[in-house]
Amino acid sequence: MLKEILSGEATESVVTKIHELLTALGERVRGGSVPLDDFIIFKRLGKNPEDYPDKKSQPHVQVALRMKSKGTAVRAHDVIPYIMCLGADGKSAKTAQADKAFHPDDLRRQGSELKIGESRCLSRRKAYRKITTFTSIHRSFSRFCVCASL
Repeated sequence: MLKEILSGEATESVVTKIHELLTALGERVRGGSVPLDDFIIFKRLGKNPEDYPDKKSQPHVQVALRMKSKGTAVRAHDVIPYIMCLGADGKSAKTAQADKAFHPDDLRRQGSELKIGESRCLSRRKAYRKITTFTSIHRSFSRFCVCASL
């Protein structure tokens, strides 16, 4: 997508191409052809996981606490990988998302019944925000190039 943004083409053309890329990605995700590693989110702990006052609402903190309970040393500034999964009912809830975050190894474990929360990754609102952000970046970059006489 960055290639499209930096292409120098008209904003509408760039937005259309990004939309096409996101649509194709959505089809690949729904078809199961996207590797597990592409769903991993990485977030750094700002403090020790038990020191967060709102630990129940932060996915990376929930995963870090589970890691600690299994004997893994986890402390402030560690980067925690996690994947958002479906709930026990097989659905992606609108609330309480943090408890649906799991370490990638939990999904890779033999016999794991965890399923990736694809719908969360593919929500239209997020895609719209990405396109809007890219449009804004494209406009800013275009203005910069004009000002810098590039």
